[in-house]
Amino acid sequence: MQSFTWMQKIILGLLALVILGFNYWGIFVFEEFKFQVLIVGIWVLLLVLVFLNRKKCKKMVKLCIEWFQDLPVWSVEFLLISFVSVLAVSVLFNYSAAHTSIWGAGNRYMGILTWVHLLIWFFLVKRFFGDKFSWFKLSYFFNVVTLCVGLYAALQKIGLDLPGFYGTFTVPGTGIYNRVFSTLGHPNYLGMFIVLILPFFFYLFVNEKRRLYQIFNYFNFFLIYLTLMWTLNRGAWIGSIVVSVVYLIGVLLAKQKKNGWQIFKFVVVCLLMFSLFTPAWSFGFGERVREDRTLDRMGSLEIRFNEWKFASQKIWERPILGFGLENYRLISGERERSDLEFISDHRSSDRVHNIFLDILMNGGFLALLVYLFLMVKVVIVLWRSFANKELYFVSLTLLAGFVGYLVAIQVHFDTISSLVLLLLYLALTVVLPSKKIVA
Repeated sequence: MQSFTWMQKIILGLLALVILGFNYWGIFVFEEFKFQVLIVGIWVLLLVLVFLNRKKCKKMVKLCIEWFQDLPVWSVEFLLISFVSVLAVSVLFNYSAAHTSIWGAGNRYMGILTWVHLLIWFFLVKRFFGDKFSWFKLSYFFNVVTLCVGLYAALQKIGLDLPGFYGTFTVPGTGIYNRVFSTLGHPNYLGMFIVLILPFFFYLFVNEKRRLYQIFNYFNFFLIYLTLMWTLNRGAWIGSIVVSVVYLIGVLLAKQKKNGWQIFKFVVVCLLMFSLFTPAWSFGFGERVREDRTLDRMGSLEIRFNEWKFASQKIWERPILGFGLENYRLISGERERSDLEFISDHRSSDRVHNIFLDILMNGGFLALLVYLFLMVKVVIVLWRSFANKELYFVSLTLLAGFVGYLVAIQVHFDTISSLVLLLLYLALTVVLPSKKIVA
C-alpha cells in the first residue's frame, strides 16, 4: 500500500490540528485557535516549499506568472483564484471599516486574510498530493480523526466535559439540554464536518475486506451517526442523506461489481440514514418541532426564512460587489423584528444561513457567478473521472461528499473547518486525472 510522503504527512497533520484543536483559555476558544493554526501552518509549509526549491527561488516569481498565464480560463484553479479575487475587490468597496473584512469578525475569522490562506492551502494540497498516495490510507486518516471527534462528543453528551462547556448549546423550552459540538465549537460546524467526512466511511464499507478493520469501521460509523443525532442539526442530517443516496446509486451502478454481501451491508447502512429513528429522535416529530413555533417564541427555521427574505431584498442596494466580507452582522440590524422573534433570540445574525445569499451579501452577483461556474466545473471534472475504472470509487467518494455539502450549506454557512475540508476536496478533484491516486 502506497505510503504518504513526509510533506503529505505534514499537510494531514495540519488538517487534523485544525479539526481537533482548540484553546480552552482563549477569548474565542475554537475559531481563534483554528485561524491561528491555519495561518502559521500555511507559512511553515510555504517556507518548507521555498527551502526545497531554493535553487529556483530567483526564477520563482517568473515561473508563477508563466504558470498563471497558461491556466485554462475554465479550470478549477483559475475559477477559485477568480472567486477569491472578487472577494478581495469587494473589500475595497467595503460597507464599513476595512479591518472587519480583512480580519473577519472576532468569533468567525472569515475575512479576506483567511480566504487568501485557504487559497494557498488549496495549491499546497494540490502540489504535494500530486505525488502518489493511497486513498485507503487517506480514508483511514479521516476515520481516526472522526473517532476522536466522536468520542469527545459522546463524553459531552453524558456530561464529562470541560468546565463551562456542558449545556452550552440547548433548545429552550423543549427539555433538550445539551447539543454536542465536540472539537468543532458549534453543533452546526460539527454537522457540516460529518457531511464532508461521511463518504470516506462508505468507501471503506465497499472496499475493505479485512474483518477486523470492517468491525472498526462499523463501530466508528455508529459513533459518528449518534454524534449526528446529538447535534440536532437538520441541515447536516439532510446533507448526510444526500451523501448516502448518491453513494448508494453509484455503488449499484458500478460496472466493476463488488460481491453481493458487501453491497447488501452498504444498503443496510444507508437505510439506517433514511430510517425514521433519526428525525423522530432529533428533529422531528418531537422536541425540535415544538421548538420551531410556540405561542411564546419563534423557532430558528422561521427566523432564517425572515433572514433570507431580508437579504434577498437588501442585495439590490449593492448588486455587483455586495457589502464586503463579514458585514452582514451590521446590516441585519436594520431588519424589523417582532417581539416574538426578539424573545426567541435577541442577537442580530451575522450570516444569512444560505450559501448563495451569503455570497451575494459578501461579493455580489459577480462573486456568485464565479462561484456557480466553479461548482459546475468541479462536478464536470468528477463526472468525467468516472471513466477511469480503477478510481471509480474515489471519484464517487468526492462526488457524494461534494453534492451533500452543497445541499447542507443551503441552510448553513462555511467556517474555517468546513472550508479546509472543501478545498481539500477541490484539490483532490484536480489531482484525479493525473492518476497519481492509488485506490
